Amino acid sequence: MGIDIRYEDEYILVCYKPAGIPSQTAKINEDDMISRVRRYLLSKDKKSDLPQLVHRLDQPVSGLMLFAKDKDILRKLNTEIVKGHVSKRYIAKVTGVVSGDKGKIYEIKNYLLKEGRENRARVFDKPETCDRAKEAVLKYRIKETDKDNNTSILDIDLITGRFHQIRAQLSHIGHPIIGDVKYGYPKDNSKGVVRGIALCAYSISFIHPVKKGKITVKIPENEITVVDFPCKD
Repeated sequence: MGIDIRYEDEYILVCYKPAGIPSQTAKINEDDMISRVRRYLLSKDKKSDLPQLVHRLDQPVSGLMLFAKDKDILRKLNTEIVKGHVSKRYIAKVTGVVSGDKGKIYEIKNYLLKEGRENRARVFDKPETCDRAKEAVLKYRIKETDKDNNTSILDIDLITGRFHQIRAQLSHIGHPIIGDVKYGYPKDNSKGVVRGIALCAYSISFIHPVKKGKITVKIPENEITVVDFPCKD
């Protein structure tokens, strides 16, 4: 299958990942984004270097992904990530009416531990509770609330990039993402069949590893789809 490219030059590529497609998989014959990008680059240049995965998105999450076209560019982008020069924004639709003022910035700060056996993140409010847990910070604005359907839409600025961070932290404050049964959304939905997890990475900004200018790629608001695949991850 093809890829939906949102930005490309000779060094990097940003494309849209549909929900349900893994960023990278070890399973034989399973489709993933790194394979799609590799096929695309080889179709343009048979001598192309293998694309490099700069970051991941969970399988049930849709949105923008950044790829480097060689290992040197990957190294430079990783340096920018360490410096905090790569930022990602998400749209999430959550259960419950989130309290607060629309447009005001709120922060969630916890400590997350990845539990490999269950493939999920466990949240701790204090670092001394678990010395292996890592600090996790995100900021959010309330975009919309719907009292009739008991839902809210949040615009999220991901400050740290921990495993399942947004999903775990929103569930921890009592507002699991629509469709995310792993983190507290009801498996039996009385209002109908749930089609997916309502989380989309709609914007990515970074300092170009060669040209040095700031690049921002966004999905237009009218194109953002936050529910489009059954949650399996």
